[in-house]
Amino acid sequence: MARVPKKHEVTRDLLDSLSEALVLLDPALEVFEWNSPMEHLSGVMRADAVGRNAESVLPLFRDPALAPLVRRALAGETPGTVELPHTTHGDERVLWLEARCVPWRDGEGRVAGAAAFFTDVSDPQRRALLLHAMEAIGQSLTSSLDLNEVLDTIVGKALEVMGAESAMVVLGDTAASEFRVMRAAGRLSQQYAVVGTIPIGGGPISVAVREGRTVATRNVLTDSKLWLAPARRADIEREGFKATAAAPLAAKDRILGALVVHYWSEHTFGSEEIAALEFLAKQAAIAIRNASLYEAEHAEAARIRALTTVNRRISSALELDALLRAISESAAELTGARLATFWLADEQRRILSFTSGTVPEMSESFSPRIMSYDQGGVGWVARHHTPLVVDDMLADERLVNRAWTERWGIRSFVGYPVLAGEELLAVMALGHSEPLRFGKDKQDLIDLFLAQAAIAIQNARLYREAQRRRDVAEVLARLARELTSTLEVEPMAKLLARGAAD
Repeated sequence: MARVPKKHEVTRDLLDSLSEALVLLDPALEVFEWNSPMEHLSGVMRADAVGRNAESVLPLFRDPALAPLVRRALAGETPGTVELPHTTHGDERVLWLEARCVPWRDGEGRVAGAAAFFTDVSDPQRRALLLHAMEAIGQSLTSSLDLNEVLDTIVGKALEVMGAESAMVVLGDTAASEFRVMRAAGRLSQQYAVVGTIPIGGGPISVAVREGRTVATRNVLTDSKLWLAPARRADIEREGFKATAAAPLAAKDRILGALVVHYWSEHTFGSEEIAALEFLAKQAAIAIRNASLYEAEHAEAARIRALTTVNRRISSALELDALLRAISESAAELTGARLATFWLADEQRRILSFTSGTVPEMSESFSPRIMSYDQGGVGWVARHHTPLVVDDMLADERLVNRAWTERWGIRSFVGYPVLAGEELLAVMALGHSEPLRFGKDKQDLIDLFLAQAAIAIQNARLYREAQRRRDVAEVLARLARELTSTLEVEPMAKLLARGAAD
């Protein structure tokens, strides 16, 4: 290992007095000096570093951005600086370091090694990331009111700014029994993310929402200030995350939920990290509130358009098949169901007849077209006069046509009775490839469609009855005219027979 000439040796005290972390390397990349700030930065003591290869002592030296700087310094050049992420030993928190390398020369001016200086620039870097996040979220607020895009932006920037291993947005308040996971990103398993809910208890999320303040813990499993239900503790243990911080999503004096970050090792949150998370949470709350308001307005406008369309068709035509098809198309569009069908009920014979569907090729290929009240999901709805929800029809004993169900990929079923008082008029059935779940707003909309279907069926019945009576009256009038035109018995008998047939 090359040694620095004695007359040019820098005293250890002088090296330790530097504010920058310093490593001196020989041409073989072995460490021959390691100052006190470097011990603090790396967690590696000088005695454990000197005489060893730099890459084996500190993985940072294997970074593809730093290695070229060291080589250029050994070649006598003075390259520019680079900024590198670095994980602090024993803490696992991410620091941003500015690295610069210069040649280390002997007394004769020959390059004897390289000096690598490291400066902690985490705060400026975090501020730069935060400004970038502010810009991105601001653009999201102004360029898109799509809630999914806003949520993607929020969790993405939380991961970036906080250096977190996972981030998620949950919605819910203290009046609810659980929080809804609206978006999750990072290291969380798919099983954890797709559950969709987190029970309210005494963990960081619950406390943050209940008390309206940011809650951070070095280890969520061992923090005595928090308590977790057994099932929730088991979920966290299975995932493996430890350090957690949750900031409330506050908008207009209302807590909407929380922005949460996780780390898979113990980590102490600094004041600037807390401030950054709180800023992101405030911006997230505004974005979510605006997007939610837009979606609500958009949904209301779509609901009004659908109801207007169906009402217009009800008032302008009395052809039942066309009316039920219009209602089923609107129901499928606004609920997201792949297929919507109507089955007309015959209460006396206790049978259901297929009358209309939203997807012609699917509807036309289905059989049977007539089913008793004892057959299928629609029969169950007809028999009990109550809705039925089945998440997996292939596993349900009421399935009538397995081949059709497998062919079209329809797994879930939701059936609703169309009632006029206690009388069953029809059954509306929704089918989809995934389980169907409807909130209060959509359920209210479905109820309106069912009421409109009842009106359409009753109007069609009245129209058909009026048309039948008109036809009978026309036959009788024609028969009377023809009877008065002859007095012969045989022609009169033929006329009466024809009139009876008509």
